[in-house]
Amino acid sequence: MIVGAQTTGGLTRGLTIGLFNVSGPGTYALGVSCEVFGGTGSGAGAQTWITDNTGNAGTITLTTLSPTRWAATRTVTAGSLDLAFSGNSFRSPPRSGAS
Repeated sequence: MIVGAQTTGGLTRGLTIGLFNVSGPGTYALGVSCEVFGGTGSGAGAQTWITDNTGNAGTITLTTLSPTRWAATRTVTAGSLDLAFSGNSFRSPPRSGAS
């Protein structure tokens, strides 16, 4: 789960990306549930959005995945992100969310 916010000119924008079953760099679908390799995304600011659960919400390509940095491109709006982390980063054990 990646959660972030930025305030510029009195407007706060937020971004949340949740990825499931991802263990390394690769291209993953957005708008999927935890049974599929990929994840969901949402944002808030001047406009609010969330990926629908159809698997057709674009892709995210992770180019770097380490405990201290994630770098990726996404096809939804042809954007990119490069996030440095501080604090703790961990991977959930396989099937830890399974019932």
